[in-house]
Amino acid sequence: MKFSCLSNELSSALLNTSKVVANRSTLEVMEGILLDVKSDSICVVGYNFDIAITTSISAKVEEVGKMVLSAKLFTEIIRRMPEGVIEFESTQDLHLKITCNNMEFDIVGMEAQTYPDLPVVATEHTINMNAEKFRDLVSKTIYAASTDETKLIYTGALINFEAQKIAMVALDGFRMAVKEVAIESEVEASVICPSRSLQEVIRLITNADQEILIDVSNTYMMFRVNNYTIIAKLLEGRFLDYKATITKKFSTQIVVKTQEIIDSIERTAVVVQNKLKAPIMLEIEDKKLKMACRSTTGTASDEITCSTNGEQLVISFNSRLLLEALRAANCEEVSLNFSGNLTPAIIHSAKEEDDFLFLVLPVRNLNQDTESE
Repeated sequence: MKFSCLSNELSSALLNTSKVVANRSTLEVMEGILLDVKSDSICVVGYNFDIAITTSISAKVEEVGKMVLSAKLFTEIIRRMPEGVIEFESTQDLHLKITCNNMEFDIVGMEAQTYPDLPVVATEHTINMNAEKFRDLVSKTIYAASTDETKLIYTGALINFEAQKIAMVALDGFRMAVKEVAIESEVEASVICPSRSLQEVIRLITNADQEILIDVSNTYMMFRVNNYTIIAKLLEGRFLDYKATITKKFSTQIVVKTQEIIDSIERTAVVVQNKLKAPIMLEIEDKKLKMACRSTTGTASDEITCSTNGEQLVISFNSRLLLEALRAANCEEVSLNFSGNLTPAIIHSAKEEDDFLFLVLPVRNLNQDTESE
C-alpha cells in the first residue's frame, strides 16, 4: 500500500481508536491497529473483542492495502510528527516506511488477514437522538456502575428503550442511578451495555448539536457519532428489578443548593483519609443541615441552610458515594428524601423537569450510636 495523509487527522484517529486496544494480549495482532487503505480514504480500527472503534480519514492513495501495526508504537510515532503531510509505503516483507519532511521511520507490521473480523450488527432497532442528551444520560448514571468483575452484569448499565423514552440504570450494591430522556422513537428493547463502552462513546462526542445513531441487536449495540462507529458487545444476565427498590414515602425531605452541600461535605470529609472508612454524619433540623465527621486523625463539622419538611433526622453516609451522586446531579438545587436513618436516601433535582433519581445507602456510624446513648 502507498498513500499520504495529514498528520493531525491520522493522529486524532489513532488516539481515539487505540484506547480500546489491549496493552498485552496472547494474540500479538490484538495489540495492533488495523489500517485499511481504500481508494480515497483510510479506515482505522481498534478492537479488543468487547468493543471496537472505527473511523475514516481522507487520503491520497496510490496503492490500496491493509496492514496491522503496533498501536502503541504507531500512535506514538504519528503523535510526534510535525503538522503536514505524511507519506507511507509498505513492502512485501511487511515493513512500513513513514516519511515526513526530514523524518523517516521503518517499522514492522503484521498480516491483516490475522486480524479478527468485526461483529456485524443487525439493525433490528435504530434510534436517532441528540448527542448531548445521550451524554447527559450516560454521565448521570454510569458513575454508579460496579467495578467488581465478579458481578459482571452490574459493571454495565441497563438501557430500556420504550415508546418515546429511553431510561438508563446503573448500580453497584451501595448506590443506584436512574435517568430518563424523551426521544422520538417507537423502539422497544432492553439491553445491558458495559459502562466502559458507554464512556468511550461519550468521549467521542464533541458538539452538543451532533446527532448519534444507535443500533440495537440481541448481542451488540452500535453507535455512530462524529465520524466514528463504536460496536459494543452486550452483557448477558438478569438485572435487578430497580423500580422495586425505590421508596416513594418519606418522613424527611430537604432542598439545598447543590454546590453548597458539595462544598460542605468536601470540607468536613478532609479528616477522612483514603485508608479510613469514617462516614460523614448529616443532622437535619429546622432549615439547617449539619455535617460532622470523626476519624482517628481528627474531627470536623459544618452547617448550611436548607429548606426542610418533616421529621428531624440523623443519618450517615460514605462521603465519597454521596459526593459522586451530588456531582453527577449537575443542577442548581437538589432534593434529598429520607424515610429513616437505615433506609436509602433518594436524591433528585428540585425541578421536576430534570428526570433523574439517585439512591445512596446509609452506613452505620458508631460515633452516631455513641452520641445517641
